[in-house]
Amino acid sequence: MRRALASLLFALCLACSSEKPVIDPAVDPELPGDSQLTQPELDSVRTAHASPDTRRRLGPPVRPGEKIRIAITVDDLTMNGPVVEGWSKSQIADAMLAAFARHNVPAVYGFVNSQRARNDRPLLERWRDAGHPLGNHTARHTDIRQVPLAEFIADIQAGEPLVADIMGKGRELESKMFRYTFSQEGVDLATRNEVRDFLKAHDYRVAPLTIDFYDWAYNTPFDRCLENGMDEQIPILRQRYLDAAMISLDWSDRASQEMFGRRMTHVLLIHYGAFTGQMIEELLTAWETRGAEWVTLDDALKDEIYARETGRWSGSTLQQHHTLYQGTGLEPHPPLPVLTDICKIN
Repeated sequence: MRRALASLLFALCLACSSEKPVIDPAVDPELPGDSQLTQPELDSVRTAHASPDTRRRLGPPVRPGEKIRIAITVDDLTMNGPVVEGWSKSQIADAMLAAFARHNVPAVYGFVNSQRARNDRPLLERWRDAGHPLGNHTARHTDIRQVPLAEFIADIQAGEPLVADIMGKGRELESKMFRYTFSQEGVDLATRNEVRDFLKAHDYRVAPLTIDFYDWAYNTPFDRCLENGMDEQIPILRQRYLDAAMISLDWSDRASQEMFGRRMTHVLLIHYGAFTGQMIEELLTAWETRGAEWVTLDDALKDEIYARETGRWSGSTLQQHHTLYQGTGLEPHPPLPVLTDICKIN
């Protein structure tokens, strides 16, 4: 009962905050390191819900009239992480689909693990009917680093029928979109190339990613907070989530400009889990204050940077390119968050 009440109160809080960005009156408006920003830029950063420390780390928002073009993709339909009381699979869909509609986010690919989702056909059909395509994320979310290559390829094949059936005839170009598990394309160049050859021979396109703030890592501590009756720590988790999201967007935007001399069209990876279901409205609002403009994955793939060879097989597109720019002063990708201190009982 306590967990359900906490989830309800948290959802109501988000519903209220989604009407307009909330500025914390307790935050000192005179932030060290912000003196180089104009007042409109300061206001834009503040409405992004970042903590003071994170604000000091962010570069200035994009100039008026400029946009950061981002395609949103969602992995692990129909569940990532623990099932949290008050946030069923259907309720996660409610939150995500409503937020996408409110923010006019087009054609958000949902990448399906067909074995997990085999009993969730109505939910997948609902995703499709809302105007969002489905793609293949293997049947069992197999890790290519842990199994023989033939087993990984077999898992790709096993993931195809459910997605193809729900998308329907005539939509093969959409349903034949593949997202690698664990951002791992192989264990070496040879295995990477062999999987690529298989995908090409079976008419698959590959969904890349350039922005990943490890949103999946927040599901377990959120469940732990509710399980342990430590609701007062959920705001801390929310702030860390938003800070990580803002830092990751800032890093990816700056990295693409430093490496390629221009702002590329990005692909965001988030996951179908309870906490992102809770945070999706606030996340989209925060990123829009930083200049985000939502585009489709097909639009993003028109950016020729995605076709450039890296000779790598692990990590996001930008992480792979980053290995080629060592020694240039470009900072590494933000690390996996440490959340073990949240709602921990000693």
